[in-house]
Amino acid sequence: MGTWFRRLLIATGALLWTCNIASAQHADRVTCVSATAPSDQAAAACTRVLARGGLSDTDRAVFLRDRSFVYDRKGEYDKAISDCNEAIRLKPDDAYAFSGRGFAYASKGEYDKAISDCNEAIRLKPDDAYAFDNRGIAYANKGEYDKAISDYDEAIRLKPDDADALEYRANVQVDRHEYDRAIADADEAIRLDLKLPNPHAARSRALLGKGNVSGALAEAEQVVALKPNYMGGLVARGEAEAKNGDLRKALDDFNRALVVIGVDRDPYWANKAEEDRTLVVAALATPPAAASAPPQPMPAAPAGRHVALVVANGAYRDAPLANPGVDADLIKAGLERVGFKVTVKRDLPLDGFEQAIEDFADEAKGAEVALFYFAGHGFSLASGGVQQNLLMATDANFLAKTGYALQSGGESLEHMQQVIAGHAHATLIFIDACRNIPVVASRGLGGRGFAPIDASAFDGAFVVISTRQGKTADDGVAGQGSPFARAVAKILPTPDLRVEDAYYLIRDEVNTETSGAEVPDLIRSDLPKGGLVLAQKP
Repeated sequence: MGTWFRRLLIATGALLWTCNIASAQHADRVTCVSATAPSDQAAAACTRVLARGGLSDTDRAVFLRDRSFVYDRKGEYDKAISDCNEAIRLKPDDAYAFSGRGFAYASKGEYDKAISDCNEAIRLKPDDAYAFDNRGIAYANKGEYDKAISDYDEAIRLKPDDADALEYRANVQVDRHEYDRAIADADEAIRLDLKLPNPHAARSRALLGKGNVSGALAEAEQVVALKPNYMGGLVARGEAEAKNGDLRKALDDFNRALVVIGVDRDPYWANKAEEDRTLVVAALATPPAAASAPPQPMPAAPAGRHVALVVANGAYRDAPLANPGVDADLIKAGLERVGFKVTVKRDLPLDGFEQAIEDFADEAKGAEVALFYFAGHGFSLASGGVQQNLLMATDANFLAKTGYALQSGGESLEHMQQVIAGHAHATLIFIDACRNIPVVASRGLGGRGFAPIDASAFDGAFVVISTRQGKTADDGVAGQGSPFARAVAKILPTPDLRVEDAYYLIRDEVNTETSGAEVPDLIRSDLPKGGLVLAQKP
């Protein structure tokens, strides 16, 4: 859905020609509103224009709004929202700023806020087709398909050549199993813009719904050839591959879709990829004979409430990881087999990461067992003469020039433990951090692996990291999960196995699989007297 930015920049760019700006700023002005300029250059140009001063409130609002569009292209939605906030303060009747902020909110998954902003944009400019497009996106992601279709209908009425709205409507029609209508909309979108790959993804999914697997796969291959990083193409191809029995290929495509960032990242396709990947992971984990085998009794969980938070961060802009989402699915499936209530949070920016930890601390109060699992980037960083071990949020700037700036993108391992430990009878922490980040290590900012960890800081917890301190862990083959995640998911839920004994089995399995390159490390082993068993034999 990234073409929305290009169209909106074209629609609003003409307004800038009325701005009272010195001719010396002309080049920056043009670059700021250019849909083809590299995002970093466009953002810098907008910033220079804003920094020079001499702008009226109206002109300043326009440049803030257009810089927000650039931030959207970069996937920096919090910055986009901040710029829109200021633009709206300066120019409260700017419909495009409301619509743009609505898109940013939708991209963050905050659909009610997105709908509210689009409502205001439509009130201010009832003929703005793009505001209806954006509100339709939010409704579609909420599963309110009738409202989404209504908004897309209005967008197409206002702008009959709106190929994007036709594509959006086609995808919702696929979700409603209205495959012939979806194909008709996709064909019209393709007719309007032969170079636009997006409608082919909707057409592929509609063909698949009608049972034409080979046609769906061929259509999806065409999408990926036109635009390799388009999430819709990867999801459509993955769905066709899964239907064709190629589960590994399908899983690889869903994983590739989920690490797409910036303007190419779309919440609709992210949700589809998550749903599809979960189904494929479950299918791969099921033995072929399972369907005909008699049902086996589930292990019995000991008395008491068992809760878990799994954070899977893979969509880093400068150093994406393929496997955290797969790791999360493996851990979730293993823990749910033994009675855990599992919450999975994926690709969290820092504020979302901190909120998830605080929410989990509240949930852990009074529980028998609270388990936290992190999959993503982590490393040590010296700050103020103190070495800190950080778990990195997805909005971390690995290209930062200073340690301070880099530190602001991570959550301290020690602080995280302080927040969640002590609320449950037993607290388990597993850290699966891929700690070799070339773009950071090349500048000497972050140490390889975690610095020595003071075990006394983890009082009241059982803490395991995926490899020894000072070493780096392996993300594993894309689509298969990390060696550590596979071992934990396989061994930890074993009936009648004490957690402290499970650690040694996990350590040995990872050590063997990686030929000694990765050896999990037990940092602290504070467990209830007599040990802890997560599942009992039925």
